[in-house]
Amino acid sequence: MEIPIDPIVQPPPSGKFKFRVILIFDMNSFFASVELRDYLRDHKVDLRGKPVIIGKLRRRKVVSTATPEARAFGVKKGMPTLQASSLCQKYRPDTVWLPVRTLVYEEESDEILRVVRDELATMGLNPVIGTVGLDEAYIDLTPNCQGATSADSLDMARPIAEKLKARILKERKLHCKIGIASNKMMAKIATDQKSQDGINTIYDKDWDTILPPLDVSEIPHVGEATEEKLKSRIPPFNTIADIRNTPPGFDFLPFVGKQKYLAPILRDLAFGKDDRIVEPDGPPQSFSRIETFEYDTNDMKVIGPEISYFGSDLQVRLNKFKKLAGTVKVNYVHAANYEDRKKRSVQKKLAVPTDHGGLIMGKAMELVAENDLLRDKLYSLGVAVDNLVDVGTPLPQPKPKKPLPATKPKLSKRARIEEHTVPLFKMP
Repeated sequence: MEIPIDPIVQPPPSGKFKFRVILIFDMNSFFASVELRDYLRDHKVDLRGKPVIIGKLRRRKVVSTATPEARAFGVKKGMPTLQASSLCQKYRPDTVWLPVRTLVYEEESDEILRVVRDELATMGLNPVIGTVGLDEAYIDLTPNCQGATSADSLDMARPIAEKLKARILKERKLHCKIGIASNKMMAKIATDQKSQDGINTIYDKDWDTILPPLDVSEIPHVGEATEEKLKSRIPPFNTIADIRNTPPGFDFLPFVGKQKYLAPILRDLAFGKDDRIVEPDGPPQSFSRIETFEYDTNDMKVIGPEISYFGSDLQVRLNKFKKLAGTVKVNYVHAANYEDRKKRSVQKKLAVPTDHGGLIMGKAMELVAENDLLRDKLYSLGVAVDNLVDVGTPLPQPKPKKPLPATKPKLSKRARIEEHTVPLFKMP
């Protein structure tokens, strides 16, 4: 059976550079750190050292992030907020709850990247940078850090890391941790290693010591579903050592679900062999917003304001990236179909691409009405825009219509008879 290859996994770099050097910076508890900084600035109250949870305290909402003081008594990302609230009442009634401000975090992420690029340019560097979400980014320093050995090359990246970390702290008042290694997987693992200054390097010679005791979830692309399958095996694959102990050619296909590309490389990853390249960020392909309702509803008085907000929010995102939307899509889950977790969608192509929130809202409302989405109560509903084009892109001109073939004038019945009648003799 031929196994498809994941496009992310690329061949190793050419022989132009002998040693790879990958750096990753990871903003510490990013959402919470931004909120604590802004709360001190706006309210003159320092929440550092206190349990703080970022999330909406409501049914069907989950924790976006939490400070270490809140995580200490069991609160974690993705936990239902009502469950987190129960833990707070039991252990720390003084826990502070703050709302999620997605646009603020996106703007802060952009500012951090601006600072990083500017600092690298100050050092005369222009490396490839690839972001992961809002709070992480890989930097490929391979062309700029070539020493006599792999260890020497990795050491050359430390002064760069120190300057980046100091600049982010100075300009954005936020801390980050930095990992350095010869591939993306090991650099990410390095960020979780303890160090005095928040910068940690993992050398190639230390892989066999660091990797075996780690949980299988530390392997790239091993998500919750794959982790559960690996750990449910008898005997289970709990640690990276368990994966390493399998014979070469072991079939991991039954454990990787839809991620079939992972099966043939899982064992290599367990040994630290990760050839993924740092890919620069491409232009956004779509934007979306979604709301999970506190209670199942088909009441337009509840749903309408959400769609209106989605339109405004999507307009902000489109304007930020100077994009126009060519398609509006409504994603929804009916309460009756919630158990299958299947998100359904309807969409409409726009005659003229737009970045106007009101038009996006109007098209979304039309889709809801035309497809009778309110026939049953909704569990969740979202609006997305895709088929994006740059502002100023010439619009395709409609093809000219072909001229209709010439037709004879319609004749009366008598005229048609006369037209086909042959006279018996010519009149003088």
